[in-house]
Amino acid sequence: MLDEGCHYPFGKQLFLALYKGLGDQAFREGFARLYLNNANELDWACSGTHAGLCQVRAAFVEGASPKEAAIADEIIDRYYGSVP
Repeated sequence: MLDEGCHYPFGKQLFLALYKGLGDQAFREGFARLYLNNANELDWACSGTHAGLCQVRAAFVEGASPKEAAIADEIIDRYYGSVP
């Protein structure tokens, strides 16, 4: 699944790192939140930040357990730093 179809290599590496860091179940839950929020055209409230990064943070950090949120936040920061 993670080795196919991602046309953005940096994004592919981010999702692979999230998968490895969070484990299968937590990653799938976060990825499902990302997909469902986009499919339902959720109003992300991402003003002042890059929309894609905001959406990934919302899906993998918000709504996750504190432990999983900390892991995901550290991984996202490793790839994007404190990009607004």
